[in-house]
Amino acid sequence: MLAIALSRFIKLLPILFLTSTISSESISLPLLPRVRIAAASSIAQSQTDRATEIDRLIQHFKSKDLYVRSKATKALGKIGVVAIPKLLPLLKDNNANVRSSAAEAIGYMGASSKIAIPNLLPLFRDKDETVRLYAAGAVGKMGAVAIPKLMPLLKDNDANARSSAAFALRSVGESGKVAIPTLILLLRDNNPNVRVQAQYALGDLGAVALPSLIPLLKDRDKNLQIGAMNALMQMREVGKAAIPDLLPLIKDKDEKISRSALSTLTSMRASAMPSLIPLLKDNDPEIRAQVAGSLAMMVYQGVSVKAAIPDLIPLLKDRNTSVRIGAISAFAMIAMSGESTTAAIPNLLPLLKDEDKNVRIGAVAALGNMGEPAKAAVPDLILLLQDKEIRWRAIDALGNIGEAAKSAIPQLIPLLKDEDGMIRSRAESALGKIGYKR
Repeated sequence: MLAIALSRFIKLLPILFLTSTISSESISLPLLPRVRIAAASSIAQSQTDRATEIDRLIQHFKSKDLYVRSKATKALGKIGVVAIPKLLPLLKDNNANVRSSAAEAIGYMGASSKIAIPNLLPLFRDKDETVRLYAAGAVGKMGAVAIPKLMPLLKDNDANARSSAAFALRSVGESGKVAIPTLILLLRDNNPNVRVQAQYALGDLGAVALPSLIPLLKDRDKNLQIGAMNALMQMREVGKAAIPDLLPLIKDKDEKISRSALSTLTSMRASAMPSLIPLLKDNDPEIRAQVAGSLAMMVYQGVSVKAAIPDLIPLLKDRNTSVRIGAISAFAMIAMSGESTTAAIPNLLPLLKDEDKNVRIGAVAALGNMGEPAKAAVPDLILLLQDKEIRWRAIDALGNIGEAAKSAIPQLIPLLKDEDGMIRSRAESALGKIGYKR
C-alpha cells in the first residue's frame, strides 16, 4: 500500500510543482483540464484500490482461523459503510463463518450502518449461535434507531429471535428502557436462554430498571425472583437500593433463592458489607459459612473487609467445618491483599492439626500468605512435610515465612532429590527464600 501511495504521489509531482510555482493568472487555459483529469484519475485509482482491498478482506471470511477472520472484520469495519454493499449479500451465505463475519464487520461500523438492519434481523433466527450473536450485537451497536425493530422480536414465536433481540438491547443504552416491561415478562419465558438474555439486558440498563426489579424480589414466582437477582448482580453497586429486600432472602428455604441472594449481595461489594457482617453471628451455620465465603470473594474483588476481622476470628473455632473453612478462606484472601491478619494467628495455628484435611490445607495457605508474622507455625508446618497431600503447600508456606523458617532447612534439603519434580522445584524456591545457599 505504501508503494502504491508513493507511486501516485510521484505522478502528481509535476502538477503540484506547477500549481505552487506559477500564479493563477499566468496558468494557460489548456493546463486546467489536465489538472482535473489527473485529480479524477487519482480518485478513481483510490476507489479501485479500496474495492480491491474490500474483496481481499472478504476472502478471509472463509478461513478456519478465527484470528484471521477477526482481523479481516475489524479492517472492514474501519473501511466503513462503503463496504456494506459487498457485505449484505454475504449475510445469506451458506457458510456460517461468512455470515457471522459479515455481521461482525457491519457491527464495527456502529450507527452509520443502520441501512443493514433489515438484512441482519433475519439472522436472529439463524441455526448457528455465533451468527445470531454477531447479528444481534451489530444491531445493538446501532443504538436507539434499532429499538423499534427489536421490540416486536421480543414477542416472536422463535426463542432464538427473542433471545437475540434481548441480547441486542444490551448495547442500546438507556434508551432501551421502553423494553423493560417486555423484558420482565421474558424472565418467565420457557426457554432458559431467553430468560438469561433478558436478565442481562435488564442488568445492563442499570438504575433505570431498578424500580421494576426490586418488587420482583417478593414475587411468588421463583423464576422472577432469581431473574431479578441475576439482573441486579449485573448492576453491582448500582443496585444497592435492593439490599433491604435481598437480606431476608438469604434465609429462604429454597437453596437456589438463598444462594442467589447472597451472591447478589456479594456483587454489591462494599455497599453490602455492613449488612453482611452481623450475619457472621447468625444461628444457622450454613449462613455463617456462606457469608464468610462471600467476604473472601469481596477481598478478591478488591474490597477491604477489615471491619469484619473481629467477627471472623471466632469462626475459626466454630464447631461446623464449613464455617471454619469459610473463615479460613477469608483470612487467606485478606492476608494476600496485604491487610494485617496477625490477630487471627492464635486461632489459625490449632487448625494445622484439625481432623478435616480441607481445614488443614486452608490453614496452611492462610498462614503462608501472612509471611514472617506467622513464624509460630513453622514447627507444625515442618511436620506437615510428611503429609503427601499437603506437603507442597507446607513447602510454599515455609518459603513465604522466609528467614524465620530456617529451622525447616534440614527437612527441606532432602526434598531437592524427591521423585516428584514439582516438589523439587518448590523446595528449591522455598530454600532460596529462607536464605539457604548450597
